[in-house]
Amino acid sequence: MNKIQKMIMSFAAVAMIVSFSAFKSGEKKLAPGQFRFYNISGVANSTNPANFVYQDNSTLQCTVAPELECTAVWTVDLPGTDTAPSPGDRPIDFTSRTYDGDVTTGDSNE
Repeated sequence: MNKIQKMIMSFAAVAMIVSFSAFKSGEKKLAPGQFRFYNISGVANSTNPANFVYQDNSTLQCTVAPELECTAVWTVDLPGTDTAPSPGDRPIDFTSRTYDGDVTTGDSNE
């Protein structure tokens, strides 16, 4: 291969690495006070805080079911020095809560 072909192949390899790492980053980072809650009712587009429960999972625990809503993001005011809700907490448990959306589809299996 000549120098130009080697350079093109190097650029192509770097582009592939960058594009794969973008997919690997996964879920977007949430703002302070925002937490992902599982929709235990499965009802799509639900904004009822009683339908959601917090689970401390680093990866989403959703199975494929596009007609259902697995999770949604809520902003809640945590009491005292807490840094996250406790597993089993619901948005309705907090005096201040806001439904932020950012829904993932699927069955939460909760």
